[in-house]
Amino acid sequence: MNNEVRFKKLATELSELLSKNTEHHIKRKGQFVNIDIQNEPHCLILHEGVLSSNRIKDDLLLAYITPPHIVGLHEIKRNEITYIRSYTDIKYSLIPVASAFSIINSHSLWDKVSMYYTFLFLKTIEHHSNTAGRPSLDIIIYFIEKLSNEPESVRRNISIADYITEKTNLSRSLVMKTLATLKKEGDIISDRGILIDYRTTKN
Repeated sequence: MNNEVRFKKLATELSELLSKNTEHHIKRKGQFVNIDIQNEPHCLILHEGVLSSNRIKDDLLLAYITPPHIVGLHEIKRNEITYIRSYTDIKYSLIPVASAFSIINSHSLWDKVSMYYTFLFLKTIEHHSNTAGRPSLDIIIYFIEKLSNEPESVRRNISIADYITEKTNLSRSLVMKTLATLKKEGDIISDRGILIDYRTTKN
């Protein structure tokens, strides 16, 4: 069982437990999602749809969040670094962090919570190692690979260029020029900017 499968299994188990007996909420595409309710930190359990996580200071897109996923379980105070909003229509539950901690304690699940966040941390390390100080071509190829592994709800609704420019500080002109070269050389296949296939062997 690879790490991604183990992560999804853990996320599913924790999500089902924490969202039991909670009310489901719905947000339409493009709406901001607040998990700081009356100054009390909550965690969000995503059941359906896609969230985007963005950095507040420059609106840089940090990640797409797909179910099963828990947002905010680690926060003991308001997050002033990032914000989340619905990239598609979403269905989710909210539970106070204190209540989540109580459930985790009663079921002796801290080892699984620790493993869950270890997987998230490893994903952050992978991202950093593939983007920090790397040549622009390497960064662009890395994000094409990431896009190819996104769920269809993301892949079919964002162009390759938008995906890369929203997640990096690379100029759009550089990204477009590089994508044109990759397409000409047969490394990517796209239709109206949407990624259809990726087959580059460039490193």
